[in-house]
Amino acid sequence: MADIFGVLTNPNAFFSEKMQESIDLKIPSLIVFIVALISGVSGYIMTNAVFINIPEAASFASVAAIGGAIGAFVTVFIMWLIYTAIFHGISALLGGKGSFKRSLEVVGYGYIPTIFSSIVGIVGMQSLIGNLQNINIEDSAAYAEIVAADPVLQAVSVVGMIFMLWSANIWIFGIKHARSLSTKNAVITVGAPVALYLIYSVLQVGVI
Repeated sequence: MADIFGVLTNPNAFFSEKMQESIDLKIPSLIVFIVALISGVSGYIMTNAVFINIPEAASFASVAAIGGAIGAFVTVFIMWLIYTAIFHGISALLGGKGSFKRSLEVVGYGYIPTIFSSIVGIVGMQSLIGNLQNINIEDSAAYAEIVAADPVLQAVSVVGMIFMLWSANIWIFGIKHARSLSTKNAVITVGAPVALYLIYSVLQVGVI
């Protein structure tokens, strides 16, 4: 059995060995579940903080927070499927061969860095919640200004992008082996959508 820590230190060798084993979604599912759990907690805290700061909605804060937690939890699993579908589809155009289930497996392993970035993200969320006390939460311009000006949020955003690049590196080698691609085509398969995501993230938080 491939050493799980190898996916972080030497993903090329890890997935090369992994391809000799049968497809097993238990560990990837656990990894994604941990990310979803952290996201659910963050969703609860953030949604509760937002609704508490809206006087006419404060009484519904707890109910809304539960909904936010469930939404955040489920979204992580949906994004796992979406990322896999995108990589699987692009790789098919580049001559990739292999099952969708195998692609789902390797993409799941790439979520390990997201565990760390999700924990770091809670730090940024706490900073944002503190700033919400000083603005009208319904004022989208004021909200955007706070996000753009808060150095903690900026730092957390940059760290999140670094972890995303780490995930992308894992996905490149995972898709390379799962879809029998050259390294170049694997880089294109993963790099194009990840680059678009990072550009969008930069524009959203205004780190440049």
